[in-house]
Amino acid sequence: MGVLNCAVVGSDTCPYFHVVTRADYLPGHTVVRTNVGRDVAWVEWLPNGGGAYVELRDKTLEKQLVSAWLGVSRDASYRVMYAHGEPYVWIPRAHSICLYQWDPTVTSDVPKLLARIAKEEDDIVTLQISIEAIETGLLEMCVVCVVLFQSGCRID
Repeated sequence: MGVLNCAVVGSDTCPYFHVVTRADYLPGHTVVRTNVGRDVAWVEWLPNGGGAYVELRDKTLEKQLVSAWLGVSRDASYRVMYAHGEPYVWIPRAHSICLYQWDPTVTSDVPKLLARIAKEEDDIVTLQISIEAIETGLLEMCVVCVVLFQSGCRID
């Protein structure tokens, strides 16, 4: 089924979100919705692998190109994500992608691990997220990042 059509379950195996990509529902879009059916995010896939737009409900993230929201560093070693006015970075590490609260322009800043995306055996994707990240309002953004990073689609 893959991350474009899946249930996002917690450690208690209870579904929290559903990711839906259906041509008959909203062509060219992937929708993330809560377990009670409230849409929280949309990804609009541009034709011919031309990237994607992303939007999160309630003005958490205005509709914008993924490449603007998740900007690639000059050396292409990480992506910078701004959320609620704070800088975060997604950095590939071995077989995972880790989210840190970190401003790469401040050399004395010590990165704080907030979330980790990993592809496990049997193509199961896991998102480990800290309580602090959830309390900061990053849960939905992290779920969207899982969809973007693991979709196999071009996002820039």
